[in-house]
Amino acid sequence: MADWDLRSFIFQVDNLDEDEKELCFKHLDGQGFSSPNKCQVFFTITDEDLKSLGISLMSTRKVLLRAITGEAQRRQQAGTAVGEKDTESAVLRNFEVKRYDSLTGFLKQYRPRPLQLLPSVSKQSTDKEGVEPPTSVGEWSSFEHECLLLVNAAPKSGPIEQAVTAQAPAKVASELKLQDELLLNLFEPVYQAVVPMEQIFRFDRMRRRQDVEGVPLSGIPDFLVMSYDMTRVLVCVEVKTSAAFSVPADTSLPAAYAAAEKGSNILNCVLQVYSYLDPVPYGVLITDKQLVCFQRLGAELQCSRVIPVAGGQGELPGADEAGSLTAAAALYGIIKMSYARARMQPQPGTGTSSGGSGSAGGVVRTRWRNVLSWLPAFGAMFGVAAAADAASPDAPPPVTAAGATTGAAAGAGTPAGEGTSQGAGGRASATAGAGASLGAAAAVVESHVKSEQMFPDRPRCLSDSTRGVVLQGALGGVPAAVKLADLWQDEDGRAKQAFKHEVVMYQEHLAPLQGRYVPRLLAFGTCDGWQFFLATSLEGPPLSSEEAWAAEASGSSSTQEDISAAALAALDEVHGVGVLHGDVALRNFVLAGRRQQQQQQEPSGSGGGESYGAPRVMAVDFGHAELAAAAAKRWRTEPAAMFAGERRELQRLLLEWQQEQRVRRQMDAVDAEAAEAEAEAAAGADSGEIMDGRRTAPALW
Repeated sequence: MADWDLRSFIFQVDNLDEDEKELCFKHLDGQGFSSPNKCQVFFTITDEDLKSLGISLMSTRKVLLRAITGEAQRRQQAGTAVGEKDTESAVLRNFEVKRYDSLTGFLKQYRPRPLQLLPSVSKQSTDKEGVEPPTSVGEWSSFEHECLLLVNAAPKSGPIEQAVTAQAPAKVASELKLQDELLLNLFEPVYQAVVPMEQIFRFDRMRRRQDVEGVPLSGIPDFLVMSYDMTRVLVCVEVKTSAAFSVPADTSLPAAYAAAEKGSNILNCVLQVYSYLDPVPYGVLITDKQLVCFQRLGAELQCSRVIPVAGGQGELPGADEAGSLTAAAALYGIIKMSYARARMQPQPGTGTSSGGSGSAGGVVRTRWRNVLSWLPAFGAMFGVAAAADAASPDAPPPVTAAGATTGAAAGAGTPAGEGTSQGAGGRASATAGAGASLGAAAAVVESHVKSEQMFPDRPRCLSDSTRGVVLQGALGGVPAAVKLADLWQDEDGRAKQAFKHEVVMYQEHLAPLQGRYVPRLLAFGTCDGWQFFLATSLEGPPLSSEEAWAAEASGSSSTQEDISAAALAALDEVHGVGVLHGDVALRNFVLAGRRQQQQQQEPSGSGGGESYGAPRVMAVDFGHAELAAAAAKRWRTEPAAMFAGERRELQRLLLEWQQEQRVRRQMDAVDAEAAEAEAEAAAGADSGEIMDGRRTAPALW
């Protein structure tokens, strides 16, 4: 038979369209063939042949074609040509079709065929002695529960068919052969089962590309789980043979790691995976028998329990018990966790969750810095007119801290916490001081104010964003954080929509938490007729600043842990009212001081700190927030899984910050010791204390 070019290697199947043919070509390309390669194999597959196996779904045909293509490659490499008369019967006998009632059923039941490692396989692993080890390797105790939640919430689908290699054990002679087997019998079936319902990922060999986010900064894993558009790394996958990596059935990986000797295979393999998990914190280590999922939290590493890869040979005890994870379910779970994390991270240059574009973010920030320079002059220019307006019975009265209005007699300087007063205009005010008792949040209505009411002095810029700026102001004598955005820049109305969205979150969903776990909403509306504003109670510094940790922690590790616990408690309370924060970052959690003794009658956990003297942390900035039920329905998952994703992200950020602070303190201590030694040496030299390299008593004259 004459040699055929790769593009002439065609499976002749009735009704096979060009897209299906292209699948075969792409698979050959992925397996190492290129256009100059020649093929001496040819198959004729008819509908009758497929029907004899009970294959009816076109998706199953595509999987089968890809599987046969791989078989053709192996035969080509082995020098076994398949003649033109050799129909599918010679090849398809090595495959079988498995059927599942749904995607959830597939993920819970599918197991690839057993793999038999040949004695000749090397037991050596990559030496990772130069890798900085994690500060701790512990159990990822919630992994299985979170995975089961995600699997049970998988999109509803019809029956799923999978054409896979028959269950006879495959002989594995090398790690490269193991990679091919896992790709054909585990990764590909998971991809083919999931992608018709959720186009969120693809499996790919490790390639360094400039246009991909999250490529490991160190090392080259065997596979990458990519986003479906191939622009972001979701999970790093490392393949090892069981000769190089194996966790005993009666122990866990953290225990085996703790007991491992320096230079051992378990130590090297864990360090290798750990080195991959930056910047993407999720990874998988898989062998012919076992699978372990990893999550990196700062300098700490968490490991799932050991999960059997295949049924039969090498399966761990209890693998068939109800509720136990399959390798397919574990892969799906960790991919979904990473995908959810990627979706929650704001893209560079984007606006708020309400759909605003952030392309003009730099311009907006520059304009706002200019605004700060002339805002006091603006107030001075209109000061006389403002006073005249205040004396007019038709003028809008000043706004108080509770967001209601007062009469002219009350004025803007009403002391905080004086309760309800009746102004000359007959309007009631309910001011709330920072230390007032915490009841239900006061009703806040839209207000129209002037800048001098909120900014009597030159305002301090607290932060800025693509939508505007946050300034320090005051309402009715109560310090406030005032978010401002320009009307004249809001041509599409998205800024106003974003502000109203945040107001709704505060008023309708976060009201029970105001003053405890989130700031109080003080007022919202328009300022000077050309700006939107949203004012909340002014709290302490954000946890992204050294000021927050220095004020509370003072270098104390235990107190830093208290702050972290308070931040997580605040996020848990937000989740408790059914709200996803949507932008979990340390800048969006602020220190609110320590709990005071008079607050002891409040419900426990007030302000993110339960006991007297514990630090209080509040969650801020709910412009990206949304109801978990709606978000879960849109992403086809469970609210609990989305809550868990946000909590993991905050936990990771807190641990990373603490690790950075520990390293910084260590460096500062070393620098201080060096400076002290230099000073002592200089002083000794000046006073004659050091002589011939030895310290002597100072001279007595």
